[in-house]
Amino acid sequence: MGTPGPETTHDWTSQVDVDHLAGIRAAPELFAPGGAGHLILEVVAYAEEEAEANGGGRCSITLHADGSVTVSDGGRGTATVVDGQGRAVKKPVMVSRDLRFFDAPDAPCLPDGHPRRGISVVAALSEWLVHTNRRANGSWTQRYEHALPVTDLVPIAADGPTGTEVHFRPAEVVRAMGAVQVDELLRWTVSSPHLSVEVNDLRTHDGHVRLLAGTKASGEPAYEVVPAVRISETEYEILGSPGLATGCAAGDRVRMFDDGTFEILTRGGNVCVAIYPRTPPDDSAFAHLQDAFEKLAGLVEAPHDKRFIVVTVPVGAGFPAIQSVVAEWTSGNNAEWYYGNVYDEDDRPLGWWESVS
Repeated sequence: MGTPGPETTHDWTSQVDVDHLAGIRAAPELFAPGGAGHLILEVVAYAEEEAEANGGGRCSITLHADGSVTVSDGGRGTATVVDGQGRAVKKPVMVSRDLRFFDAPDAPCLPDGHPRRGISVVAALSEWLVHTNRRANGSWTQRYEHALPVTDLVPIAADGPTGTEVHFRPAEVVRAMGAVQVDELLRWTVSSPHLSVEVNDLRTHDGHVRLLAGTKASGEPAYEVVPAVRISETEYEILGSPGLATGCAAGDRVRMFDDGTFEILTRGGNVCVAIYPRTPPDDSAFAHLQDAFEKLAGLVEAPHDKRFIVVTVPVGAGFPAIQSVVAEWTSGNNAEWYYGNVYDEDDRPLGWWESVS
């Protein structure tokens, strides 16, 4: 969440753009589409910029039981200078518009498909926000409530590496738009070539499992989080088929290992199909796929931006029927697909369906 590129001395002030913040607060559906997940992506976007500028980086997202979220990175920290009176002055990113994105007609979209506006929307749409900033020239923290700063920059001990931490609790109206989904967060961030993102869900201890889904371009492991119910200390029943990880489907019971790999204990009898459209399908095309698989007792799911689609269908529907539906739909919608739990890494049939009644 730093400022990529060369740093120069600026005459930053502590003035708050009250009208700008009030406009955001008046339109939460516009500036936080889908709920708190979009606000998280607004913060992560700055960590992404910092990682790109530094040749790579890490970011941690923590979901707390009280509905608050912490996003932290290991970058250079938010740009801060010391004025002529020896006072620390921080670039006012929380309380003023980011001119690169806010109201810009060509503003880039965040991974959820909605335009990037800047981190001021996070401050404006949070009950409170604490910005902790560790830089080479000092470390400070500052608290905001309902978009307004309620403390000055408070110096803190430089007890660790540089970086930025933003801890915020989205406003109730934002939280009511939809709960933050761990699998969506990881799917939104897994394709970043610069930033390795970790999500820690402290809201529940057994509602999800983290599956190893491959390796990022940086060499870091990539994970997918799917809903699951804990059966024992290491055994889980998968409740949602993965779209990135392979080898399992909803209904399977697995033994999980610390590195995200797993061992299948029992198969639930479902086939997983992953579909990757080159362009997101419209609602009509998506509904057509849902209707087609409903006839096979299948379930079709996708994130909001429909970057990929996951189908869970009983193997009893038969592979010819499954393949017929998928082939027809993908050919008409410019998409690729593969079975998620039918072949091993060497493209040999797993054959588990032969023992499923």
